[in-house]
Amino acid sequence: MNESRAWGWFLAWSAVGAGLVAGLLAAFALPVTLVLWVASGVGAAVLAKHKEAREAWPGMVAGISILVFLIAYLNRRGPGNVCTAHIGLACTSSEQRWSPWLFLAVGLLMVVGGVGGFIFMRRQAHK
Repeated sequence: MNESRAWGWFLAWSAVGAGLVAGLLAAFALPVTLVLWVASGVGAAVLAKHKEAREAWPGMVAGISILVFLIAYLNRRGPGNVCTAHIGLACTSSEQRWSPWLFLAVGLLMVVGGVGGFIFMRRQAHK
């Protein structure tokens, strides 16, 4: 299998993982959640039928990392209390935020782990 096709399978598995996360994020809109999860499930089933695509399943880990990156982005002004609304110089509303660095590190580990796992599986399959 050529290299670009292998990375295409990796991206397809990443889309499955991102679809699972998108369904989780749409939890308050049940029909959207169900559609995203069914689409991800069908996508995973279709990918699993292709022998070439099976070795690219670590791409799902890279796709799921989008949730961790979103949490890091939402906490970008943390850690601590962050003013979310103010009148003049006075803060009228604040929120407690976490440090985004841990989430960023975990997200990067997930992406690196997904890519590394994919490369490892390709090498094992072609020995």
